[in-house]
Amino acid sequence: MKPAAFLLILLLLAGCSSGLQSGSNHSMTPASLQQQLPPLGSLVRSSSETSGAELNGAQYSAILPSQNAAIEGNSGVLTAGGAMGGEIAYVIYSFSLPDYTGDPELELQCSAAVNGLYVGFSDYGSGRWKFVQAGSAPIQNIPFGNPTGMFAADGGFLVAVLIAADAQATVERLAIGTPPAGNKPPLAVLNVDNAFGEAPFTVNYDASASSDQDGSITLYELDLDDDGTYETSQDTAPAGSFEISTEGSYPIKLRITDDGGASALTTVVVTAGSGWQDSGATISTDTYVVGRVDFDADGAPLIVHTGNDFGLSHTRALDGSGESWPAGPTAIDSNGYLKNLFIAKLQGRPCVAYSMDIDAGSPEDLELRFVLAQNAAGTAWGTPVTLPETELMQSVVGLAIVDGNPAVLFQQFVHADSKSYLYYNRASDSLGDTWGSPVKVSELDVTIEEQSNLLVFGGVPCVAFAHSPLGSPDTELRLARAADPQGGSWQADELVIQTDLFDSCPPAMAELDGKLAIAYLDFSNVYIVRSTDGTASSWDSPQVVANTAFSFSLAFHDSFGHPALSWSSLTPYTIAEAKYIRALDSSGSSWPASASVITSVTENVSSYSYSMVEAGTLGGLPAAFTSRLNDPLKLSILK
Repeated sequence: MKPAAFLLILLLLAGCSSGLQSGSNHSMTPASLQQQLPPLGSLVRSSSETSGAELNGAQYSAILPSQNAAIEGNSGVLTAGGAMGGEIAYVIYSFSLPDYTGDPELELQCSAAVNGLYVGFSDYGSGRWKFVQAGSAPIQNIPFGNPTGMFAADGGFLVAVLIAADAQATVERLAIGTPPAGNKPPLAVLNVDNAFGEAPFTVNYDASASSDQDGSITLYELDLDDDGTYETSQDTAPAGSFEISTEGSYPIKLRITDDGGASALTTVVVTAGSGWQDSGATISTDTYVVGRVDFDADGAPLIVHTGNDFGLSHTRALDGSGESWPAGPTAIDSNGYLKNLFIAKLQGRPCVAYSMDIDAGSPEDLELRFVLAQNAAGTAWGTPVTLPETELMQSVVGLAIVDGNPAVLFQQFVHADSKSYLYYNRASDSLGDTWGSPVKVSELDVTIEEQSNLLVFGGVPCVAFAHSPLGSPDTELRLARAADPQGGSWQADELVIQTDLFDSCPPAMAELDGKLAIAYLDFSNVYIVRSTDGTASSWDSPQVVANTAFSFSLAFHDSFGHPALSWSSLTPYTIAEAKYIRALDSSGSSWPASASVITSVTENVSSYSYSMVEAGTLGGLPAAFTSRLNDPLKLSILK
C-alpha cells in the first residue's frame, strides 16, 4: 500500500476543576468528548504535505500553544490533570489523503501503556467527530470504519488523540498506511518516583516499562551522574535507588539497544531544592488580596483577585517565571465588592465564579457571577453573567467543568428553615452564558466554608461538606454525589466520611491514582482520607498529614506527579505562616515528617493570617503566591 502524506497540527484544550487527578479510572461519554474538541468547520487545514507514512512532530514544536503539551525529542507529550483535575488534553493531526484507498486503520504508538485514551476521527459527512475508546497497549491498530464520506473534499482528514483527566500519554507515532519496513527502534522509558524534592531525599528508578515492538531489548545502560559514562550495563531492565544530598539538577540517562541493533535514549532530570525563597518579584496589587491563580495562562501566571476598587481584577506576569509584572492590575468587574472566588479552565481559557457584595455589607445583597476570559492568557474578559436565584447567597464554594459546561457550588441561607444549604448550578451552554435554576445538594445544613470542594469523580459531580448535627458539639465530614453526570439531581444516601470533628474542618478534594481523596483541617491537624474504590463508596481510615496551628485555606496541588497541600496557619499574637507539604508518592499515602514554611511573619498577628496561599509550578519549580494584611502580594519559589 502506498504511504499516506500528511501534516501534523498540535492543539491543546484543558478545563480545570478543583482537584488534582492523576489516576486512571475516568470515563468520558461521546457527548462530553464532542464538546471538548473544536467544531470541524472551525479548523483550518494546511494544504502543505510531507512525504512518508508517519510523523512524530519535532519539526512542528514552534506552533504548540501551551506548555501543557511539549515536544521531547521526537515525541508529543500530553498531560491532563496538570495543576488541578477535570482536564481533557488532546492533539489534533491533520492528514492530507487525496488518493487514499487503503484499509481504514490507524496505527497509534505511545511510549507506555496508558488508560483513559480516546481517538476522534473527523466525519465531514456528518460534520461531527467520531470517537473510539482506545485500549491501553502502547502499540495498537484502531479501525475507524468505512472512510467514505469522512474525508473533506480536498482529502483532508483529522485525527484527535485525547486523554482523560487522570492520564498522561507520550505519542511516539501516529500513522495511516503501511508502517516503514525494517527494524523498528525500541522505546526507552525510565520512571522515577521523585522528580523533585527538598534535599536530602531518595530517588527510586525503574526501566522495566521500556519495550521493543518487533523484537527484544538486549542491552540496558544507565548513566546516573551525567558524566557520559554508562556505569550500569546489563541485559535486564535496571531498577534501584540513589540518594540526593544537595540541591541542584541531576540528569539520569537510559540507553537501550534491541536485537536488531537499533538504540533509543531517554533522560529524566531530578531536581533537588533547598527551601522556599522570596522571588523578589514586585507584584503591584492592593494589600490583603483575596485571589486565585492560574499558573499557566498561555505560558505565564495569572492572578484573579480583589482590585484596588475592591471589585474583581486580574494581573498577569509578563514572563513565564513570574519575575516581571505590569505596573498594576486591570479591572474585570467593578460593580460591587468582591467577597470570594474560584478559577478554572474552560475550553483553554480562564473562567471565574465569584460572589459580589453590591450593597457594602448587606447580607441580602450578594450576587453570584460568572465570567469567561476571551483568550487563553486571561488578558481580555467577557461580560459577567449574574446567576439566578442567589439572593441570600453566603459564598461561592466551588467551580468545576461538568460534562463540558461550567458548574458552580454555593452556600445560601434559607430564612424559612434558618439553615444554610449547598446549592449546585450547571450552565445550560458550554460557555456559561445562560444558567437555569439551582439544585439543592443536601437537605442538611452546612457550616461556613469557602474551600474548593466540587469535583467530578466516577463520572458524576461530588461535593464534600461539613455538617453539625442538631444538639451535637461535633462536626461530620460528608460526601454528596450526583445521580447523573450533569448534576441535575443528587443521591439521598450521603456518605459520612468522618465524625467527631472540630467545628471548622473545611475540606478540599482531589483524585489520586484513581481514588477520591479528601483533605481537611481539624483544629491542630491536617488530615487526608482516601476512598478504597473508584466510586467513592468505601473509605480508608483518616491519616494525619501534618500538625499545625489554627488553619485556613487548605488546597490540593499537583507537584511533579505527587499531591501537595498548602494552607494558612495562625498562632495569635505569635506567628502567621503559609505552609506547604508534598507527598512522597502519587497516591498521597506517604508524607514527610513535617511541612515546610513558605513564608511567615511575627508582627501584627493578633488575628490576621494569610488571606491567600496559592501553590503550583513555575519554571519547573514549586511556587506559591501569598497575601496578608499590610503586606504586598509575594511570590516564593522552592529551590
